[in-house]
Order: sequence, then C-alpha cells, then structure tokens
Amino acid sequence: MTRTRNSNYKGIVAGFVAGIIGGIFTWLATDFISVKQNLVLLSSVSIDSNDTRQGNSALRWDFRLQPAKKYLFSPAHTIGGLLHLRIRPDNDGHISELDLLKYKEIRFFAKASSEIFILNEINLFTGPDFIQYRYSNNETFLLSTKWAEYHISLNKFAIAPWELKYRSHLIDKNFLGEPNLRKVSSLGFDLKTEADALSGRIWIDYLRLVNKEGNEEILADGNSLNVKVQGHPMVWLAGAQQY
Repeated sequence: MTRTRNSNYKGIVAGFVAGIIGGIFTWLATDFISVKQNLVLLSSVSIDSNDTRQGNSALRWDFRLQPAKKYLFSPAHTIGGLLHLRIRPDNDGHISELDLLKYKEIRFFAKASSEIFILNEINLFTGPDFIQYRYSNNETFLLSTKWAEYHISLNKFAIAPWELKYRSHLIDKNFLGEPNLRKVSSLGFDLKTEADALSGRIWIDYLRLVNKEGNEEILADGNSLNVKVQGHPMVWLAGAQQY
C-alpha cells in the first residue's frame, strides 16, 4: 500500500513538473522566441531650408530601416539605405561620366539627428554599370547633432569584394583595385544594419571637389536635388533594399 501511494505521489509530481516545463517551452515558442518584426525599408531625400551649414538650405535624408524577423534566432539579413548623387541618363539611355582625375578629395559638412550616429559607407561608382568602390576599406564615419566637416580622399577607394565575385566580367582589368577616376558615374552615402532597426535623419551640405593645388569647386550646394557637374546633369536619389 505504501509503495503504491509513493508511486502515485511520484507520478503526480512528475506530471506537475512536466506541465511546468511544457508551459515554459510553450511560452518560449509563442512569446519569447517569436519576434514578429516586419520588414521596413523607408528612405527619402528632400531640401531643408530650416537647418543649413552653408548657404540657404541643405540636403535632408530621412530613413527608417527594420530587418524582418519572425523568431529570435532567425538568420540575420542585411538591409540598407542609400543617398547617391547620380548622373542622369540622356534620352537614349546613355550615361556619361565625370572626370575626377585632377582632384584629390571631396569635402562636405554633415550632422545627424542623434548624438552618436555611424555612417557605414561612402561609395564611388564608375562606368555605365556602376561598378562600386568603397572608401578606405569600408571605414565608418561618426556623426553627431553638430555640423562637422569631413574629408574624403579620392585615392582611398577600393573595389567592393562582391564586384570581383559576381561582376568581374564588367570591370576594366586595369581597375581591379582602385577606381577609374575619369569615369565616375555616381557617388554617395550608405547605411546598413542586420539585426537592429535604424531610423533617423542626416543632413549633408556644401559638397566640394578639391584639386591637387588645394582649390575648391562646388559639387553640390544643398539648394536643389538636381545639379550640373562638368556639364552633366545629376540628381540626388534616396532608396533602400534588402541584400
């Protein structure tokens, strides 16, 4: 009789413990592991006359980037936002190119909506296929809520690894490392994130080209989304994508 009671007691305890463990796993599966984070890709550019560093207005880049995630341990997918100054194609779809060979750097002013903000990439693109070159081995730039000046050396761009992997047949074999500065078709700024949502605003103003003698020439002054450089019409474009 005693053994039977002990067995029944142990069975009740085991069932109780199993129920608790089962409840914990159910909670983990439905509430903790399940994240249900929707993909958000928002990126836009406008002219802001209320906040400027030089002149009457500045570029304002607004973005909200959020990777999709269903479960806590789902694999991460990189998403990104971009702000690029790109040459407009002509009526036949032909894309002309800038000749930046005589210049040594690009200078601009920038600030962000948060005190500490990292600008992941500055990129330069060449030719009609927009072959991508990243600045200084993907160096990042720290922005704050105060205007600051940034200098980008044109001899510190290196080809993006995926270009060599996936589009090597489109690359001039003489420029597998550094870009052909005689054939620049676009340049711009990029933000990337894998797990965390990224939202905010960046202002950019008074972009200049600096020649080897140290003289500055206006590239874009922040007064319009459409500019003309070396006689070529260019436009600021904002976008976002999942990689």
